[in-house]
Amino acid sequence: MIVPDASVVVNALLDSGRDGALAREVMMESAERHAPHLLDVEVTSVLRRWVNAGRLTPDVATSTIADLRDLDVIRHDHALLLEQAITLRNTVSAYDAMYVALADLIGADLVTADGPLSRGAAAHCRIRFLGAPTS
Repeated sequence: MIVPDASVVVNALLDSGRDGALAREVMMESAERHAPHLLDVEVTSVLRRWVNAGRLTPDVATSTIADLRDLDVIRHDHALLLEQAITLRNTVSAYDAMYVALADLIGADLVTADGPLSRGAAAHCRIRFLGAPTS
């Protein structure tokens, strides 16, 4: 059981190289994938930024959003995570704390390609660090 963060999902959906292959492999090998609802917003934010920077076309972004919707990931409401998230205020951002709190709550591995998140969350949940994100 894993909690992939947005860096891993973006790599899985858009990276055709090694990082994307690794992200897809890790996502597929797990029987269950969980994430806070925030995942959809964070991935959409990356898509928006990349379209505005000319790295993606609007059509590719729209197609990727459809792929994101179709991902077999169980989304969780933030309400159950907020109290634990505030206790993580000195180690990770509020956004990242949602993933950490969820991984801790359900006993899953947090999978990330974000170095600072992997270091900040290490004391709170199990981490699988996949390297630098493509963004």
